[in-house]
This record gives sequence, C-alpha cells and structure tokens, in this order.
Amino acid sequence: MSLINPSNSIYELIILSSAIIIDFLIGEFPEKIHPTVWIGKLANFLKSKLKGERGRVDIAGGVILTLLTFTIFVIPIYLLSILLVELYWIAYIFIMSLILMSTFAIRSMENHILRIITAIEDNNLEEAREKTSLIVSRDTSELDTEEIVSASIESTCESITDGIISPFFYFIFLGVPGAVGFRVVNTLDSMFGYKNSEMKDFGWGPANLDTLLGFIPARLTAFMMVPSAWFLGEDWKEAMRCASKESGKTSSINSGWPMAAAAGALNAKLEKQDHYILGENNQPPTPDHALRAIKIMKVSTLLFTLITMGVISIPLL
Repeated sequence: MSLINPSNSIYELIILSSAIIIDFLIGEFPEKIHPTVWIGKLANFLKSKLKGERGRVDIAGGVILTLLTFTIFVIPIYLLSILLVELYWIAYIFIMSLILMSTFAIRSMENHILRIITAIEDNNLEEAREKTSLIVSRDTSELDTEEIVSASIESTCESITDGIISPFFYFIFLGVPGAVGFRVVNTLDSMFGYKNSEMKDFGWGPANLDTLLGFIPARLTAFMMVPSAWFLGEDWKEAMRCASKESGKTSSINSGWPMAAAAGALNAKLEKQDHYILGENNQPPTPDHALRAIKIMKVSTLLFTLITMGVISIPLL
C-alpha cells in the first residue's frame, strides 16, 4: 500500500489526489464521525483506566495507552487495505481516500486563522482571544493583538508540519496506515504531552514518540518554506538563516524549525511570553503577516504534494 508495494503506486497517486480534492470541496468530516474525535474518545477512556499517580507507573500507563490506541486504529486499516485492494479496487481507492483525508488539514487551519483575523479587524479582542484558545495551549485571556497574531502565525507553521507534511511523509513510505499512525500519535501528544505535574509522566510516551516521528517532517517543512517564500516574494534568505540559527530557541526540537523560517521570511517577531522570541529585531506581527503566512502554507503544501506524487511515481518509471 506504498512504495513497499510498487505495483500499487498508481492507486496511491489516485488516493492522494482524491483525498486532497475531497478536502478542498467538502472540508473536514463532521465532528461526530471524525476519526480524530474517535481517537480522542478512546484515549480518554483508556486514560481513565491507566492513569496512575505519577512516576514509572504513570509512564508505563501512557506508553500502554499509546500502543493500544495505535494498534486499535492502525491495524484494522492496514488489514482493510489489504482486503480491499485484492477484492475491489474502486472501494479501496474510495475508502482509503476518505481515511487519508481525515489525517491532514489544509482548509481548516486557514479558515480558523481567517476568523481570528476578522475578529481583530472588528476590534473584538475577546472573540479573537477565544478563537485563538482553540488552536494553542497557552492562556489567551490576557493576550494583546500582537500576541494573538504571533500565536496564529506559529499555529499556521506547526499545522504545516503536523497537518500536512507529516501525514504525506508517512503516506509515501507506509501508505494510508502510516498516515493514520502519525495522526494517532500526534493526537495523543496534543492531549497528554504536557509538562505540568499531572501529565509530565503519563504524557512521556506519546510526547517522545511524536517528537521522534516529527523530527524529519519538521525540517522538511522549513525546507519547503524557503522556496515558497522565494516564490511569494518574501525573504527566503532570512527564512533559511533564521531556521538554521534560531530554531533551537523553542522547547520543542521540532516546532522551532517552521516557526523560525516563518519569522525570517515574513520579517515578523514571533514571541511566546517567558518562553521564546524568534526574529527579535523583526517587525511586530500584524494581521497582514498572518495572511502572508497562510500563503506560505499553501505554496509549501502544493510543493510537497508535488514531491510526494513524484516519489510515489518512481516505481512507475
């Protein structure tokens, strides 16, 4: 169901193309039937059974939760893909396209950022804070306009990695099950991968596995943003410099790469209070910077989509 099985490369090309088209035409699944929501519900159920009182027992509980959730979602999809591709290829393409679409998010982040920008332009700071709280883990109740815009740009950059590049990357080598596997781990990290006293131990497993799986995609994202910045007339040289020099300022060894690249490309100062400042001497972030970040996201997505299709097509040459 991937490059591991070259004879199915044409199927994978059709699946990827179909998934992207469906995402643009329809958008995300309704919440009740969205696989990510199901992952969250299962994870919360398992947490209620496995969460301990911190320490090694709690670490073990988080690791077991990760393995169980991964197995419950990925193995059936893998077996289903084997069954369908042998019995009925049309059903295989249709079902796998829908499943793959659920692992990435192209339109949803753009729509959410636009709602935040609209609230800012309407001078409705409270609404902008509320909408920002839906995409970041930090406390947004006291954020000013610049901090909201900075958070929006940072989230846009992270969404390129987590919502687009990573699922496509694992789809190349492991097919739809690989993309689903990444989405499971990334969802668990967003739920439990906090460093507070409650989740520090329990979230150790999903947080570290997500860091491992995101290592290459995060750097690929920054790499994609450089030619995207050039194409859009942004500062591609500064994007490259900032990514290589300032990516280590964030606590995450991954998220700093696309965020630093954006700070350089946009000449925007990105800051999370008491945590990091990227592009310290750059301009204060404005709604225009956020809109330009969305454009970089779109071009980076297009570029990596073409690369993904090219890699998948290699066995057909």
